[in-house]
Amino acid sequence: MEVNRLDQSGKTSWRATLDMIYLLCNEQADLSYDYRDVNGWKLPCVDFRLDDPAEIVLPRCRTEDVDMIDKWQTCEVVLGDEVPEGLCRETVFLMQANSAAASIYRAFKMSLSVLCELSLPAEFLWSSVLLPPLCSDLGILLMREKLCWEWGSIHTIWLHNELDESVKAAMKHVYGCGELRIQNMTTANTWVAGHVEEALLIDTIKRNV
Repeated sequence: MEVNRLDQSGKTSWRATLDMIYLLCNEQADLSYDYRDVNGWKLPCVDFRLDDPAEIVLPRCRTEDVDMIDKWQTCEVVLGDEVPEGLCRETVFLMQANSAAASIYRAFKMSLSVLCELSLPAEFLWSSVLLPPLCSDLGILLMREKLCWEWGSIHTIWLHNELDESVKAAMKHVYGCGELRIQNMTTANTWVAGHVEEALLIDTIKRNV
């Protein structure tokens, strides 16, 4: 078994995490890490462009004691301190739940959840997700991630569908994910739902730093 331990923080962790996500996407993705100017603050953000999102299957998840284990098609991802016994994939990625790597990983899974909620076959997905300041308190970090997701994430989905009404009806099932833009390449129409609340996001993070 090959165990890849991702660092707690730093650029090496960002790069290693994006390499891991590239593997989870069957190498059909373009991933980048940068900073976004958010109401005068520079917050890190991660961008995912998935070229064949329909082929990506969300993992089976189980929890053992304090560890969370995601079983993907090609590997297993463990959020915890050590690799538990009984894993069956040859490749394992290990990261602490309150690390920068875990924050990026959760942002990736949330981006995939948008496709699941939309329930329409997509040709491409592009997501830009803000990452919050890290915190040793996992509860606070998860709260910050939720705020960044709901108030600061931006998504664009390209798809083919003969019926615009079907697309608009499907969009009603997707909410609480920032701004969502759907581009129907069959009819050349575009719809936008939701919006970002950058000023409110920064003000809330400041009060909880």
